[in-house]
Amino acid sequence: MAYNLQPLITILEGILDPHQPRWIVDENNPQLQSLFDKATSLQKLLHSNSSFTKLDTQIREVTHQAEDILESHMVHHMLSGSDCVRFTLSTPDLQQVTRHLDSLMEQAEKLLEMGDEKMLRELDSAIEQLKLVDKKMPSSSSSSSKSAVVVGIDEDLMQLKDRLIDKFMNGPNKFTFSNLRRMIFHRSDEMEDVNDSTDSMTLTRSVICIDFWSGFPSDAFFAARLLRVLDLMDMRFDSFQTVIFEFVNLRFLAVSCNSSIPRGISRLWNLQTLIAPNCEFDEPAELWKLSELRHLKVNGIELLKDEAMKYSVLKKLQSIVSVKVPKDEATSLDGFLKSVPNIKKLFIIDSLRTTFTAIDLSYLHKLEILKLGCMRAISSPNGFGHCFTVIFACNIRKLYLYRCEMILGAWRTLCALHKLEVLMISFCSCDEEWELADRDVFPSLQFLYLKDLRIVHWIADETNFPRLRHLRVYYCEDLEEIPSGIGEIPTLQLIELVECSESAVASAERIVEEQSENGNNDLKLRILQKVLNHFFNLKKILNA
Repeated sequence: MAYNLQPLITILEGILDPHQPRWIVDENNPQLQSLFDKATSLQKLLHSNSSFTKLDTQIREVTHQAEDILESHMVHHMLSGSDCVRFTLSTPDLQQVTRHLDSLMEQAEKLLEMGDEKMLRELDSAIEQLKLVDKKMPSSSSSSSKSAVVVGIDEDLMQLKDRLIDKFMNGPNKFTFSNLRRMIFHRSDEMEDVNDSTDSMTLTRSVICIDFWSGFPSDAFFAARLLRVLDLMDMRFDSFQTVIFEFVNLRFLAVSCNSSIPRGISRLWNLQTLIAPNCEFDEPAELWKLSELRHLKVNGIELLKDEAMKYSVLKKLQSIVSVKVPKDEATSLDGFLKSVPNIKKLFIIDSLRTTFTAIDLSYLHKLEILKLGCMRAISSPNGFGHCFTVIFACNIRKLYLYRCEMILGAWRTLCALHKLEVLMISFCSCDEEWELADRDVFPSLQFLYLKDLRIVHWIADETNFPRLRHLRVYYCEDLEEIPSGIGEIPTLQLIELVECSESAVASAERIVEEQSENGNNDLKLRILQKVLNHFFNLKKILNA
């Protein structure tokens, strides 16, 4: 029940935030603040006790009413195009909602006071009833008495079913839309039912289309001006539909199209998640106007100079996929990274640069998941060894390296990431010999994935990976053997080899056998050899 209040609380927090530039709330601040205080107090009370089920429907209706009032007002002003709006409302509407919340708070407090006494009375009553049943029941129950109990249960279930049908159905098999707040379409013909009434979705907040291929939705679909969630990933568009920009209340948008995102995306003031994996921005500067953005997944972000970004900072942005470092060194990557100080997940592709100065991520203290593509190794300033063209943040837990150069000191750089738990290295260029010295320790590493590497000799033991749990080696056909010392790692649970050399497989089998002889039966070995080759051969035969 408490979760029903969270959307309303989030809306009020956004309006009342003194640092937000969208709304001027001086005149209505006491009323909005009062509504916020009552909603949060009621939420805390509901969190403290789970026995308020009889209030669930009332709470949901009141919060929905408040959300509709606030968001309808917000959407109306956002569509007007003004950057800064005085937040004025018809006060009787909110006063009525506030009175309803007061009433619910009083009911909840009374239920809380009565709860303990009622529970004791019900417990005593239940015990007395059980005693009476024990006295009346014969020692072995007859089949007729059992069937009577079952019939009673069936009757209750049928009554419940009838009530549900009356509530959600109009007739035996016809589903009707009546201002539903969440709608999921599994087939294109389901949209035809919505077309019957343009008012059917006026208060809808979430629309998800699954396996829906027939084209963009009809005009009736766009009656849902208060939409928060729009997931169209299963639709395919040749071009981005600009009518989406009318849904200014959106928090979550997922689309699949093969064109760029046109100018106008900045109208979606409230957008928190944008998923458009095949798209880039026509107007990159608009990204910096989406101040509420938390998660971004696009085909690439064009980096701008500080002047073009107007020194904007996306403080709420937590994940970006993906950032392509451009060939033009005049573009400020450093300025971009400083504009996302709270980023937790980042994907950087560095395949275009012609000069390789280091990328400094060290000040991204919240960065935990990092994926790097096409990173080079460069000579260190002192002339000894090589290092990455990136200075890592110290709190990284998961690191994915794709087509990077793993040369000499690059491995040692990774050992310095003391919080690293997951390391995946695929299609990276490296020396034929990977030797880890005694001081090369991955202290927190639990999952190690090596894929499509040209390593021949791997020299390591249990001291290099003291907490390793899973070792997966895929398509490393040149690797001669798995280091025998790996089997001595006390936390190791699984060794998995896919399409590796016979000698590497044999070495893994020896490791598991030796551990079994020493009483360690927890270590598992999984080998997949030639499986994919057989699959592709079978596919060719079937397609012939």
